Amino acid sequence: MKVFYFSLLFNAATFLALALLVCVRGENKRLGLAWAGFCISLAVWSGGYWFLEIFSKNATDAVFWLRFEYTGTVFIHAFFFHFISIFLDIEKKKRYLIRILYLISCILVLSAYFTNTFFREIIPKPPFPWYPEPGIMYHVFFGAFWATLCYAHYLLYKVYRRVSPQKRLQIKYLFVGSVFAFFGGGSNFLVIYDAPVFPYANYLLCFYGFIITYAMIRHNLLDVRLAVSRTLVFSLIYSIVLGFPFAVGYFLGQTRLWIVPLVLMAVLAS
Repeated sequence: MKVFYFSLLFNAATFLALALLVCVRGENKRLGLAWAGFCISLAVWSGGYWFLEIFSKNATDAVFWLRFEYTGTVFIHAFFFHFISIFLDIEKKKRYLIRILYLISCILVLSAYFTNTFFREIIPKPPFPWYPEPGIMYHVFFGAFWATLCYAHYLLYKVYRRVSPQKRLQIKYLFVGSVFAFFGGGSNFLVIYDAPVFPYANYLLCFYGFIITYAMIRHNLLDVRLAVSRTLVFSLIYSIVLGFPFAVGYFLGQTRLWIVPLVLMAVLAS
């Protein structure tokens, strides 16, 4: 479980760094803001998830951190669809749907804070000490989340063959990244709905950050200026990537598996 909890914190730091890397000045300000909102939502979800499981000593603490976690979670699909709409130059055409998605997200946050229709209760779901039991509004969120993501990717697929080669390559990166992001993060729904499966796929989520960062720098994915130099960007990425093996070594403790972080560091540095 230590490695899983570390992955939550690692993912939160990665997405927060991605949000900070995007400079929102210039003609692509709206695209940068939508991307930053998406990354911050993911960071709040993953960071809140970590606080929930690590720092909750009682049910009161657990409810506090659960609400904090879902303050970000319920906006993930709205910011993602907004980002895709701007990326495909259809924001004006989809403006009413975008507003509806943000309105639904706000209603879901209010239901989580002021009613028991989002979470019915919070209970242990081994091996997790605290996990929510979904209410009727959570089912609404679940449906809106996956419907929005599917529609956003359908729009990407729909224009794929009609765009320029560079735009086509950018769409490929978005599709590949989404496999890691939504398959990885979405595996946590299994615990919510009592499926007897541990969300191991959550480890894949961090790769989304690396894929999109690479596409931003190498293929000008977001078409926005970066807030820092490329040297600093790569320094940040290497600090995270090469720091990961040392964290693995820490969690393995004094066992003979010390060779694992050494091999990881060699692979990641190559």
